[in-house]
Amino acid sequence: MSISHSRFAVLAASAAFAAVIVGGAWALHLGPFASTDRGPVIATVDGRPIYLSEARYRVAGLSTAHGGGLEALGQAWPEQVLQSLVDDQIILHEAETLGLSVSDQEIASELLRLQRLFPDLTAYQSWLASQDMSEGELERRIRLQSLTMRVYQAVTGDVTLGEDELRAYYETHVGDFLTAEGSPAPFDDVRSTIEAQLAGAEKDAAYAAWLGSLRGDVSVVILMDDWWRSIDDGRQS
Repeated sequence: MSISHSRFAVLAASAAFAAVIVGGAWALHLGPFASTDRGPVIATVDGRPIYLSEARYRVAGLSTAHGGGLEALGQAWPEQVLQSLVDDQIILHEAETLGLSVSDQEIASELLRLQRLFPDLTAYQSWLASQDMSEGELERRIRLQSLTMRVYQAVTGDVTLGEDELRAYYETHVGDFLTAEGSPAPFDDVRSTIEAQLAGAEKDAAYAAWLGSLRGDVSVVILMDDWWRSIDDGRQS
């Protein structure tokens, strides 16, 4: 990845799945959300903008996942946040290349499903306020998460496991598959469990390798060297 005018070299960070946090919401309407000010553009990825507001939301999500503070993320948190946002753009570009999309109706349906997590409109609005999040941001996250899932499925669709791999794992971990009487369960009885477990790990590894291989192919231009300072100062004030 070619980065110009940057104080930081962008490092490998957590996968996009861990970065995209949607949460529940009460569906106020099915029409398009009002546009909101997303702040200045802090960087571009092959010309695609990354906004300061996206970085703020990502920091909030990662901080919560790591215990609620920037210190839990370590000194490299600006690089981690920026890399995760760069990864978002890589995924969105891949979705376009593959012809993948998420319709407004799909987003509306997801909002209707999520509305049951809130007892009423007041609770929904309180949740949005507590997250300092607009309805437009909620819609953006749902769309990004849905596209990420579809890209993941497309990238890992060819991952398969051979019978030898499954049997080898069973023989190595036979102690993990015991019957109620304490004897080893037959391989055929636990085969599907082993396959699901190993397939998940194989797909995650394949997806991470795919994403890593594309990071070096994009051009990232930093437009705000100290974008992280406003977030750091704001969270410490």
